[in-house]
Amino acid sequence: MKKRNTTVTEGIIYVLTDDLSGRVVSVSLASERTFEHFLRVVNHYKEPAEGRVEVKPGYSIAYAVRIKDYAPVYKMLQVFGLCNSKSLSDVREVLVKAGGTEIYPVDRTPKPRAERLTFSDLGLSHGAMLRYTKDSSVVCTVFGSSGAKVMYKDRIYSLSGLVQALNGGGHWQGGRYFTYNGCRLTDMRKERDA
Repeated sequence: MKKRNTTVTEGIIYVLTDDLSGRVVSVSLASERTFEHFLRVVNHYKEPAEGRVEVKPGYSIAYAVRIKDYAPVYKMLQVFGLCNSKSLSDVREVLVKAGGTEIYPVDRTPKPRAERLTFSDLGLSHGAMLRYTKDSSVVCTVFGSSGAKVMYKDRIYSLSGLVQALNGGGHWQGGRYFTYNGCRLTDMRKERDA
């Protein structure tokens, strides 16, 4: 007589949805380690709006739960046809009733954006010299009396626009890459806000 495997395996059940219709594409299993790795890789790739992680173009992880013994719960989803359900709420309801703890999305409310950095808020006036942290030979000057514009090689930039131009593209938080009298602008801001 064969012994039945009674090992309880904690794991993750996650739901993929179609970005256009919002319908469930698939419900899948993953170990904790595999799911965490998957999220790290995917988050590094892209994190779109609305609290969803994009897996490949057109699909997103919309929901995930940690379940103590995930194999029987997944089997139940298959038996009731919920792995191919069109409704995320149906799948979510079953997973919560099965004792799942929601792990993704952690928080659906968007984080508030930081206030725009202005030179006047930092006590910097027109003509103040700023040094680029990656190359100290790159020096720009504050342009204007109140905004966040700088002049570099006779062109006017936003601070992040200048960092973008110096790095050949990308998205940058300009204050992290410039100093005034040896102090990083973001640190000056933290001191001001403290």
